Amino acid sequence: MKFNKYSSIILALVLLVFGACNEKEFYEIAIGPPSDLQLSFAIANDDSGLLTVYPEATGAAYFDIYYGDGTTEPDRVETGQPGTHLYTEGTYTVRAVAYSLSGESIETTQDVNIQFTPPVNLNVDVALDPVNTNTVTVTPTADNATLFEVYFGDVADEEPTSVMPGASAVHTYAESGTYTLRVVARSASQTSLEYTEELEIVKPAVQLALPIDFENPDVSYVFVNFGGATATVVDNPDASGENTSSRVGQLVKDAGAEIWAGSLLQLPNPIDFASGDQFTVKVWSPKSGAVVKLKVENDQDPNIAYEVDGVTQTSNQWETISFDFSGIDKSQSYHKVVIFMDFGNEGDGSTYYFDEFVLIGETTAFALPIDFEAENVDYTFVDFGNAYAGRVDNPDPSGINTSAKVGSMNKTAGAEIWAGSFMELGAPIDFAANDQLALKVWSPKSGIVVKMKVENSADPNINFEVDVTNTQANAWEELVYDFSAIDKNQSYDRVVVFFDFGNTGDGTEYYFDDIRQYVTGGGNDVLELPLTFESTALDYSFVAFGNVSAEVQDNPDQSGINTSARVAKLTKANGAEVWGGAFLELPEPIDFSTMDQIEIKTWSPKSGINVLLKLENATNGDIFHEVQVTNSVADAWETLTFDMSAIDKSQAYHKVVIFFDFGVNGDGSEYYYDDVQLK
Repeated sequence: MKFNKYSSIILALVLLVFGACNEKEFYEIAIGPPSDLQLSFAIANDDSGLLTVYPEATGAAYFDIYYGDGTTEPDRVETGQPGTHLYTEGTYTVRAVAYSLSGESIETTQDVNIQFTPPVNLNVDVALDPVNTNTVTVTPTADNATLFEVYFGDVADEEPTSVMPGASAVHTYAESGTYTLRVVARSASQTSLEYTEELEIVKPAVQLALPIDFENPDVSYVFVNFGGATATVVDNPDASGENTSSRVGQLVKDAGAEIWAGSLLQLPNPIDFASGDQFTVKVWSPKSGAVVKLKVENDQDPNIAYEVDGVTQTSNQWETISFDFSGIDKSQSYHKVVIFMDFGNEGDGSTYYFDEFVLIGETTAFALPIDFEAENVDYTFVDFGNAYAGRVDNPDPSGINTSAKVGSMNKTAGAEIWAGSFMELGAPIDFAANDQLALKVWSPKSGIVVKMKVENSADPNINFEVDVTNTQANAWEELVYDFSAIDKNQSYDRVVVFFDFGNTGDGTEYYFDDIRQYVTGGGNDVLELPLTFESTALDYSFVAFGNVSAEVQDNPDQSGINTSARVAKLTKANGAEVWGGAFLELPEPIDFSTMDQIEIKTWSPKSGINVLLKLENATNGDIFHEVQVTNSVADAWETLTFDMSAIDKSQAYHKVVIFFDFGVNGDGSEYYYDDVQLK
C-alpha cells in the first residue's frame, strides 16, 4: 500500500481523535471537497511577462495550476503559496484545481490578459554620405523599443538589418534610384511602430585614376585630342595574347595628322610618383618600330612635363611597353597623361589601341620561381621564329593552377618548328643546389613536345635542353625536367620555352606558369601548417591580388617573440584595393578535428589595423570562413589569435588567405607574418 503525505496526515488525525476519546465518546469526522475556490493575479509591470497566481479555497490542502499557454504539467503549490509563470503577450485561460486532504477536488478558470508596453515616439535620422553619396547611415530611436529592424528596399525578399537602441545601420546602394526605407521599432509587445521614407540615391561619380584599364562603366573617360588624332574607348578588337580585356582605348591618326598628334586624359588628382616611377602600357599597333611617346604634364603649366619614348616590337598584336620615369622631378605635380602613336611621322589613317596604364615601383628582373603574379617584375620576353609570348590572365583557373596571371605563347600559323621565347634572369640558376626544373603548362593538344632550354646569355653556345611530352589537353599539368646531366660549372641565366617543338605553327595558343626548381622525393607536397617559411625546399607560391605582392624574405626585425630567419612579406601598394591580399594553397586540407584556433605572428608599421584571416576550399570559393582581428602593436612582432571554432568542419579548407589593413586602400606599407599554426 502506498501512502502519500496527505494520507499520513489523515491517519494521524484519526488516531489523535480516537486516542483523545474514551470508550463512550465518539465523533463523526466529515472530510469533504474544498469550496469557495478563487484566483487572484499579480502581473509584473516590467514587460517580463511574469504572472503570480494566488489560489484560495476553503478546505484545500494544495492546488494544481494550469497556465493555459501550452504547458502540460501543472504547477503544484501548497495552501497559502503562489504559483509563478512567464508569458508572452496574449490572453490566456488559467485553470486551478483545489484538492482536499481526502483527495476530493473542485476547479475554476479565469482569463488573464498579458500586455507589454509598445514602442512610441519613433524617430529615424537618415544621413547620406556627402562623398560616397550612395551610402546611408540610419539611426533610429524610440521609447520602450528593444530592437529596430531596418529594410533598405534594394533587395527582393530582404532580410532586415537588426539595430540595437543607440546604434546605427550603414548601407551602400549598388545602383542609383529611388528606394523605400522602412524601419520597424519592436519591444516585448506584439504592437510595433513603423517609419518609411523614400530615398533618392545617386551613385558618386568614380574618379579617373591609375591604373587606367577602361573597364569601369562609371568612369568618364574624356579624351582631349589634338593634331588630327582622335581617341575613344572601344571594345577590344583583338582579345588575345597579352590583353584579353573587354574595353580598350583607340587612337586614330588621320591621314595628314601632325607628327605630334595625340590625345590626353586629365586625372583629378596628381600622379603619385613617390610610390613608383615606372609606367607600363599595353599597345596594339599595325606597325612594328613605331615610336610610342608617353608624356605627363602639370594641369596648370604645360612646361612642367616629362616624356619617355618606347618603340613597338611587333605588329597586329598586343605587347607591353615600359616607360622609365625615374628621372622625373617628383617635387612637381602631374595630372595629365598624354599618349602619341607613331610619333615623328605624319598620320596615314592608321588605328592604334592602348590599354592598362599602370604605375609601378622599380622593376626587378625575372628570378625563379616565375609565377607572373608580381606587378614590379619586368616581364620582357624575347620571341623568335614567329612565336609570341606575354603575360595574361589565367584562361582556366582550375585544377593545379588557380593563379591569376600566367605566361602565354602563340605559335602563329607558319611559325618555325623551333619557334619559342626566352626570359633573361637577374641571376644564374643554381643547379648545384637543385638540378630539376618544373613547369606548369596548358595546351589544347596532348602528346606535344614542350622543350625547355637554359643558356648562358653571354655565350648561347653554353646551353642544355630537355624535352618532355605533355599528356593532357585543355587542362593544367606540371612537367618536370631533369637537368642532372648539365655542366654545373657553367652559368645559365636564360630560360627558353618551346611549344610543339618540331612542328610548324598553326596559330595555337599555349599557356605556362610556375617555372621553379623542383624538389624530388616528395618534398614538393608538404606545404602545411605550421607555416614557418624556413624551408628552402618548399615552394611558397603566393597568389596575390588587389595590387598586393607577397614573398618570403629575411626577417627584418629579429627581436621579441620572433627571432626566426625567414618570414613572409606582404606589400600593399599605394592605391591597392581595400580587399588586397595574398594566399598560399596547401595540398591537403587543414585538420580542424582537434584544434580550431589559428595563431599568426605579425609585424605592422601601424597599430589598430584589421588583419583578416580567411580559409577557402580549393575548388569552391563559396566555401570559406573568415575571422578579423585588430592588431595592437606597431613596429614590433605580436601574436594574433583567430578563433575558427565556428567553422564548418565538414568542409575542406586548402587556401590560407591573409589581408592586412583590411577595408582601407593601400598606402605602400609593408607587413610581415610568420608561424601560422593551429592551437
